[in-house]
Amino acid sequence: MHFFKMGQKGGGLFGRNIGFFGQTDPILFIYSLFSIHLFCTIQNSTMRRLIIYFLYLMIPMFSSAQPICQITDFTAENGLPQDIASAVLQDQKGFIWICTRNGLNKFDGYTFKNYKSAPHKEYTLSNNRITFISETAYGDIWCQTYDSKAYIFDTHLEIFYDVLQTVDKDMQRRNFVQKIFPLKEGIAWVTCDKGYCYRIDEKKFKEKDGITLYSTFNGFLKGEHIFTIFQDSDKDEWILTDKGISIIGNKKIDSDFPFQFIQEYNGTIYLASASEKIAYYNQQTESIKFIELPYPINKISSLDITNHGLLTIATDNGVILFNPENKTSQLIDIRTPMQSSNEAISIYEDKEGELWIFPTTPGVIRFNPATGEKQYLFTPEKEVVNYGRENKNTIFEDKQGTLWLIPHNGNFCYYDRKNKELKAFYTDPDNPQSLFAPLVRYHYQDRQGNYWLASARGVKKMSFYPQIYNLKGIDRGFEIRAFLLDSSQRLWVASKSEYVRIYHPDGSLAGYLSSQGKIDKDKVSFNASVYSICEGKDGTIWIGTKGNGLFQLAKKTDGNYDVQNYMYASEDIYSLSNNDIFSIYSDNHDNIWIGCYGGG
Repeated sequence: MHFFKMGQKGGGLFGRNIGFFGQTDPILFIYSLFSIHLFCTIQNSTMRRLIIYFLYLMIPMFSSAQPICQITDFTAENGLPQDIASAVLQDQKGFIWICTRNGLNKFDGYTFKNYKSAPHKEYTLSNNRITFISETAYGDIWCQTYDSKAYIFDTHLEIFYDVLQTVDKDMQRRNFVQKIFPLKEGIAWVTCDKGYCYRIDEKKFKEKDGITLYSTFNGFLKGEHIFTIFQDSDKDEWILTDKGISIIGNKKIDSDFPFQFIQEYNGTIYLASASEKIAYYNQQTESIKFIELPYPINKISSLDITNHGLLTIATDNGVILFNPENKTSQLIDIRTPMQSSNEAISIYEDKEGELWIFPTTPGVIRFNPATGEKQYLFTPEKEVVNYGRENKNTIFEDKQGTLWLIPHNGNFCYYDRKNKELKAFYTDPDNPQSLFAPLVRYHYQDRQGNYWLASARGVKKMSFYPQIYNLKGIDRGFEIRAFLLDSSQRLWVASKSEYVRIYHPDGSLAGYLSSQGKIDKDKVSFNASVYSICEGKDGTIWIGTKGNGLFQLAKKTDGNYDVQNYMYASEDIYSLSNNDIFSIYSDNHDNIWIGCYGGG
């Protein structure tokens, strides 16, 4: 490319002259004109060029109204030691930890470091397949392995401690770990076979008094089968078993009822059994008070509490909303003309206060408690991607407020709130083969708002970005070549279709620029393919074209323009060097520099 200098006064800021030369999607990106105004007021020319380059890259990326999301794949091909991951977490220092069938992996944002069994080492794993990880209060990592052992990985010394190794030797029995329950304040519980349960002090677990046995035979637990362990706001620890509840702490209780679910709201503990019983803990009487529900139910699958303090109970007869303040309840029948089951498995409350109910049948039900609106949403059967195994029911909201989910027996998708429908996500919106519908084994949100999906192969990181622009589709099939924000805050847009549109500051269309310089309400062509636009300080508009040279537009009193065309002339050494004008630039001395495709 060569530059031709016009030694004429005037010329605009380089920041107002923007041209795109690559293949772009035919979508006009009209940013909330603040973004362009910011661009135009930046004085540093290097920064302006960087913003031009950024805008150029954004055009193909944001060619549809779907959420802006970048997908990064981590597999054995780019550093992850093994493709099948079970869990992901971010530690206190910001490192990402991923457990796989080939050990524990730390990711620093650039590379992975793998930790696994090592022969002839005292502190190592007995099995590299790690099924669960969680961070201790002191920054180390709990690991549960496929061979039913519990380890703490010391992140400083980079060694694995078999937490129950000493206990096994002392008791002369092998404890098979079933689950690890990490709590706050440096305490964790490890439940094992045959009713053995251990309370672990994460700071003192290497010492003898750092591990305490709880079981039915020493009288510390009610039952051998432990449903869950929960720490309340007073730091008391609740152990829910098949034969009743035990509490480690200041509270007292004498209950043999097999509660399976527990929640706390405003200091009150609520409990539910897998059968039809709901109750709360009365701290004054140190007893359980049952809540009578006026509905026939035989099975409870989940117990949650909304942000407004309503108990949400998923049952085999719909969803029950219970208000603890006035002791009233409401039964939501989740059946629709297209969904015949009334059994609910789980419930999620989104940031808008709507409930998302997963049934036993394919799909999901959206329910608005404020309006009573109910909607059944699902992935059409013919579109479901079959992985040979069921996808995990998944639902979460990103930091931009978009709700993503996998409806029961469906595909990964997002919810379009405006149109009230589930929509597939495409990594390339213009390519129908780029459907993003992974199998999800596990999902995790880091503190930066990224979501990590453990999929059928590797881990996928989803990074979300705000919609900072308004989209207006024009001239599909022809890329946008140039745009200009003029001194009147009007936006000029030129596409390869030879149309030049001018928009008012509010985004409405002012008209089309004709080859005679008139701004016409009718769709008229400029009859030249515009590649660059610049405004002079006196309001003169300079337009560079491909094949038709340079146009100078001088504003008239009626708002239209007088047009003068400059072309290459072989007999005139002062003419343009070429009729392909790809860039126009105004320097600090108000000279106009014309970038031509060739010709010297």
